[in-house]
Amino acid sequence: MPVQETAGVLYGCKRLDITPLNVDGSPNPSADTFAIDVPQEASIEPQITEGNKAELRGGDNIIATIEDEDVLTGLNLTFTNAELRPDEVRAIAGNGEIIFDASGNAVGYKAPTMKQQQSEKVPFKAELYVSLYEQGSQSKSSKLGYIRFTFPYCKGSIPNLTASDQEFLTPEFTLKARENRVQNLSVMQWEQVPDLPT
Repeated sequence: MPVQETAGVLYGCKRLDITPLNVDGSPNPSADTFAIDVPQEASIEPQITEGNKAELRGGDNIIATIEDEDVLTGLNLTFTNAELRPDEVRAIAGNGEIIFDASGNAVGYKAPTMKQQQSEKVPFKAELYVSLYEQGSQSKSSKLGYIRFTFPYCKGSIPNLTASDQEFLTPEFTLKARENRVQNLSVMQWEQVPDLPT
């Protein structure tokens, strides 16, 4: 029987990588990966479809009960970032336009019109990295590496934005992760890795 890696504790949300796919979910070799390296928080919520339940009754008695298993249909990932970057917003939203200044610098984002939204959004692969430490760790030198959560087919939308007095504005994204049927990949997998990608 294989030996399990050293048990550890997870601490902090370190990075989220976004890699655009082709519209059908296949890899896009020419796509750039966006490394979001100032994340604040990420939460993962399973989307469960409950199974049907049927009962056979006779008088006041239940004679038989048949209940289907619940089915995991996807995951919703809520992600809060410390910065608002036009290229990252467009990559997650899957549409819209980046606004450039006269020097060619990206300075803003323009949401798509209703007509533009009739075309299909560009999906992406998301990889979330969380730091892994030894049990009983007392310093960052006790880091074992990272746990990488991979979501092979995601679609997102423009972020929720809340501005208030004496508070930082932090964009909150919702990513809907589903199975990648073209690549025959499940909705999520996670594994231990030694380092962040370069």
